[in-house]
Amino acid sequence: MNPKLRVLLVTQALGGVATHIEHIIRFSRDRFQFTLIAPPSPLAENARKLGVEVVEYNFTREVEPVADLAAAFFLWKWCRNNSYDVYHFHSSKAGAYGRIVAPLLKKTAKTLYTPHAISFLGFRGMKGTVFYMLERLLSGIGRVVAVSRSEKITLERFLPHAKVAVAWCGVVSDELSVREIIATEDGEMRLVFSGRLNYQKNPEMFMRVAIRLLGMFPTLRVYMIGAGYHDSESQALRARLSKSGLTSRVSILDWLPAEENREIMQAATVVVLTSRFESFGYVVAEAMAMKIPVVATKVDGPSDLIVPGETGFLVDVDDDDSMVEHITTLLRSPLLRSELGRNGCERIKAHFEANAGVSELSKIYLSL
Repeated sequence: MNPKLRVLLVTQALGGVATHIEHIIRFSRDRFQFTLIAPPSPLAENARKLGVEVVEYNFTREVEPVADLAAAFFLWKWCRNNSYDVYHFHSSKAGAYGRIVAPLLKKTAKTLYTPHAISFLGFRGMKGTVFYMLERLLSGIGRVVAVSRSEKITLERFLPHAKVAVAWCGVVSDELSVREIIATEDGEMRLVFSGRLNYQKNPEMFMRVAIRLLGMFPTLRVYMIGAGYHDSESQALRARLSKSGLTSRVSILDWLPAEENREIMQAATVVVLTSRFESFGYVVAEAMAMKIPVVATKVDGPSDLIVPGETGFLVDVDDDDSMVEHITTLLRSPLLRSELGRNGCERIKAHFEANAGVSELSKIYLSL
């Protein structure tokens, strides 16, 4: 029997990145021997339960030169003392560290980088330019793995020297409770947004849309999940909400563990995503798997998941009018919600199950 390939997984991110890494471990640990370097988190705990060697390290999310140099040195020292067949770096910070360290490793080192959304799109002005130049500089090191077909197209446009493959993300639909919610017993309908309250997720668009809809539907309640987790928008959102006089009908909730997040989503009438950019869109995929209709912005990831008019609706970023129109149509039509919910669930089961995406990634590992 051939020994398992040794794979090092590195990330500083949580959320959807952590979900993807956990799926990689769950569905391919019989073929590969994994080591995970990540911050103390549910991901680290779950990886240990799956028999993975876990090294906890608190990478910083923001640019902090001293901490960043220390992290790169730690990663170089670890990789120098521990040999792997594949080095797989997830998200922008880990990807930068890894691709800087990779040339210092043995010549046979095989390096992969999965961005999980393109970092420089999240910054404006000089900071965005610096991140863009860094990505261009590092793009020729190793291979880049996109998590959706639309993200691959974007990466090839911005990073022409990168060698881009695709191993899509996915969900475990059998583990998601399916409930076709038309309304609660008291007639309440629920609009749900789940994501960090930051520039990427564009929560101000959601708030603008929600305020308009609250004026149209007296039984509508709004839930925003994601405050307090590297957010930069919650204070402004709360101020805008206070001025609207609708505070009692809007709940801005802290970032929740995945299970609690899904419990709230299961009771949603419509799930909304307003992101300026994405890579896959777990919120969209999970809602569709739970037969909940989705209205999302037309960005990488959701553009692959949603067939407009059949499994949900897509609108341009900051096109408030179109989003209000589509959500209004869904709130007024239980039959349409049910139809789109069923179609969306079938699409996820057919094309976006996690084990199938991990199988594609396994092929990439073995081909290096």
